[in-house]
Amino acid sequence: QNMLKYKLAFISLLTVLIASCASTGGTKSPGETRLTSMISPSIEDIPFSEDDAEKKLAAIFQSWESLDETVTIELNKKGFTVNGQQFLDYDGKIHQYAVNHSTGYVTYLVDKGLGEYLIKSSRVPKVEKPITIATGRISRNGIWSIETNNGTQHQGQNVILLSKGFLIVGRNSVYRYLPGKGFSNFGTPGEGFHIASYQNGDVSSTNYILLEKTKTWNDNDNSGSVASLWNSTIDLAATFGLTKKEDYMLVNLKTGKVHPFDISIFGKNDHVYSGCQRQNDYVNKCQNMHSFESLYTLNGLHPNYSHYFWRIKWFNSPDGVIVIAQENESHDITLANLTTRQKVVAFSSFTGFNAGFKTVQDASGKITLTVAQKAYLPVSGLIIKPQMLGAEVSKEKIDDVAEYISLHSKMKNLE
Repeated sequence: QNMLKYKLAFISLLTVLIASCASTGGTKSPGETRLTSMISPSIEDIPFSEDDAEKKLAAIFQSWESLDETVTIELNKKGFTVNGQQFLDYDGKIHQYAVNHSTGYVTYLVDKGLGEYLIKSSRVPKVEKPITIATGRISRNGIWSIETNNGTQHQGQNVILLSKGFLIVGRNSVYRYLPGKGFSNFGTPGEGFHIASYQNGDVSSTNYILLEKTKTWNDNDNSGSVASLWNSTIDLAATFGLTKKEDYMLVNLKTGKVHPFDISIFGKNDHVYSGCQRQNDYVNKCQNMHSFESLYTLNGLHPNYSHYFWRIKWFNSPDGVIVIAQENESHDITLANLTTRQKVVAFSSFTGFNAGFKTVQDASGKITLTVAQKAYLPVSGLIIKPQMLGAEVSKEKIDDVAEYISLHSKMKNLE
């Protein structure tokens, strides 16, 4: 009976929420909030180290030639590709990377096996010999231990790669390592948000970093608790466009100004079902579901386009910091210039964009955007089991994203 009362109360609350959103337009506009705790020293203001090992690294980076050609770097299951060619490291499997598309600087993490890792830097597409800037180990309870070339050690719960260097994220502290300059303090989000594990933009050159909302309860909780019911209510309202789920935001490391996105944290998970019984040719009824974060679908054939990594991408450009995002339950492709504070909705789809988007930044800094829609058709054969294969049915393209924002945004609508 008590649970019935809770459910009736939440239905009433949803009605009020709908009316409120209809009359007020939802949440406050972006750009009104500052997160001053994230303000960090500029890279230019951090002096070079006098340590011999750091001096050697600084000299190597300074010897790399500037980039004079377009480079396309894309993530895949094996690591990443450079202009369509797989980038390989013979020390092990590449797990993640960070890149500055305008300079070609790339930092990547190599898994040597048995919990041992290497953090390396290189420059592409003219591949310079990769250099190891740090080694690492991860314990059974998920704690990272990182050691740089001069023997300095730090521990943390996560390692975030930068195009030059990396972050070590602890429970209440963050340290930034820059080759040639060593470690320095970095801003912390404080309560409510944490630094997102995956960054699909260059933090160093843009001075923006992506934050993720900290969950306050288990999103796998199907017990019918008050928290679970409330979360379901908000998710339902967001699905119908009645409210926003701003679970991610970019924050400016110089000013603290934030730019939130209408993207839910629950899209990053893939699901495994068990205790299933076949109902008909198309439906299985399952008793249990286990959720886990994944950049790819369970079969590994396709990216998990609901994951925030594929839905938020930002660049440094001559026109400012450009952000491309897939918002509003993937119904909208939005473009924003965070420097001029302009934002436009470039494409909208009632059914949503199910194949993400692709970008290319050329040597001049110009960004090209391609958005494709795919129809997933069941295919079967004598040997291969029935599966879903993607067939492209439509494609949209913007040749110059910064120019498009300037032409289609009549005012500074992020203020």
